[in-house]
Amino acid sequence: MSWETRASPEISKMLAGTSEYFGLGDIQNQSRVGGNANRNYSVQTTSGDYIFKVILEHPIEDIETEITYLKKLKEFNFPSSSYVSNPSESSIYQDQGQIILVLPKLDGQKPERTEDVCRTVGQELARLHKIPTEGLPQRNSWLGRSYLPKAVQTIQDKLPEQA
Repeated sequence: MSWETRASPEISKMLAGTSEYFGLGDIQNQSRVGGNANRNYSVQTTSGDYIFKVILEHPIEDIETEITYLKKLKEFNFPSSSYVSNPSESSIYQDQGQIILVLPKLDGQKPERTEDVCRTVGQELARLHKIPTEGLPQRNSWLGRSYLPKAVQTIQDKLPEQA
């Protein structure tokens, strides 16, 4: 995968605006760290280390739904990441049509696939399925009836000569 690890002046300005919006302090270091459906940046500020997630393919309604789901997981003490909020409790920053979310950067590494790790993942998955879903908004997924027609339409819109 190839991408620039250094942010352009426009991106640096957008990241600085994001940091200010969330009250994270001045940016000391930043670098692109990947992403396919998003552009992700590792950002070190005077208040800590974060991942800034610039959303590329999802409408704001999907992001709001994701935030609602993550809040539900947090309510039930389920281990998951959560987005940083500003003092007004907003987790979404918008700049020139871009949606940007911020996550605290967590220390760690990918776990090895061992029997103990698999057992723990299975136990947590079972616990996840016990969390009540009443009151949660409908979520688009490949399991939903509307997903495939919408996906086909998106492909036709973006690649009309190949569809």
